[in-house]
Amino acid sequence: GAAMLLRVRQCVAANAPSTHASKLRPSIAAARAVPVAARAVATRRSSHAAVAVSEHRLHPPFARYAHGTVVEPHSQLVFTSGTLGIHKDGSIPESAEAQARLALGNVLEILRAAGANEKHVVRLNAFVTHRDHLQAYMKARDETMGGVPPTASTLMVVSGFARPEFLVEVEAIAAVPRPRRRAQPRWRRGFSTASASCVSKARGFATAARPSPDAVASAVAKARDAGVKVFARADDDANQLRMIRKLSRDAFEYSPVLAKKLEGLEADAVAFAKTQDDVVSVVAAAVSENVPVVARGAGTGNYGQAVPLFGGIVLDLSGLDQIEKLDAERGTVLAGAGSLLSTIEDATRQQGWELRQHPSTRRNATLGGFVAGGSTGHGALLHGGLSEDGAVLGLRVVTAEATPRVLELRGRDVFPVVHAYGTNGIIVAVEVPLARAQPWVDVTACFP
Repeated sequence: GAAMLLRVRQCVAANAPSTHASKLRPSIAAARAVPVAARAVATRRSSHAAVAVSEHRLHPPFARYAHGTVVEPHSQLVFTSGTLGIHKDGSIPESAEAQARLALGNVLEILRAAGANEKHVVRLNAFVTHRDHLQAYMKARDETMGGVPPTASTLMVVSGFARPEFLVEVEAIAAVPRPRRRAQPRWRRGFSTASASCVSKARGFATAARPSPDAVASAVAKARDAGVKVFARADDDANQLRMIRKLSRDAFEYSPVLAKKLEGLEADAVAFAKTQDDVVSVVAAAVSENVPVVARGAGTGNYGQAVPLFGGIVLDLSGLDQIEKLDAERGTVLAGAGSLLSTIEDATRQQGWELRQHPSTRRNATLGGFVAGGSTGHGALLHGGLSEDGAVLGLRVVTAEATPRVLELRGRDVFPVVHAYGTNGIIVAVEVPLARAQPWVDVTACFP
């Protein structure tokens, strides 16, 4: 599949001029004599190369053009409109050859404005109003574009243009090679300065030692003063300790490796957010005391995403469970990060919609946890995983700063936060697209 996509993106449309053209154009014959691989390397400066097709299978080009061209991968395409031979002062040459030269020059001016030049042209189309103008155009084309390899081309005789004085029109497609950059981790795609500070905070947490009891106590007090419910280990309450122990775990025990590494790691406190303001208050309190915060949904992940490696505060987001907007016309839903996927789908099905994809833990998992800690799920074969454009339409994220900001991310700006486990911002609301509801049946199969 990837190979097929690459072939499509290369815009293959093939054939270099054959040796039959040598009698008329020695320069074409010389180009044809170069081996295909060598010619592709030699013409790389011009961003394209002709592809050889056996002369026994296809009649050679009638003039200096190629039956098709191959464009380098990762090229930026530039398309010009049909361009006429008219000066900037509005004057129009009388002859077809002069108009052709001027039209080609105008095309090159457009390409230069887009960062391209004649060497980047991969297709050149021209239209003339009479057969008598064909030779005039070809002469102007060969003299103007003669310094670059032949390109794919179409030359047509038409009945006329919008104004009768116009005799020639030219349009071009150019491909400008772009240097391939080293692939970045997914969390950096679309990275914006808006989330830079919270990333640095997250990195600081990842290398920090366990916070002091005084720092935790101060952060807890500030969060409680803001009206947030917090269970703290220092309170020495048996029920609270049991809940802290429970909410410091996820399903990491599926991995024998993680089970050994993560067993016994617990938070110093658990904060229960019911609103976006609660999240802001807890994060501000934690940052002020340099206390790490671990965001938690329902704890259905099995990679230790919700485990507090260095103590601090576990921020339980399951209270952000409101469906803020269900658009039955567009097929989208905006819901709090703590909304259960099953609850969302129950609501959307009443309007004839369903989630495009969901994990196997759909009945218990939260939307925010799935987006922050998941990557794919049922439905991904049809709609693609979370890393696909459009899988997540928007996010509302709280940054980890002394004065936290609430960011509204749309389009590709969501990628730094998707599947980032809350390390560069805490998701408080998610907007996702929906699919038309289908009558699915859940089946569990047991094997001896």
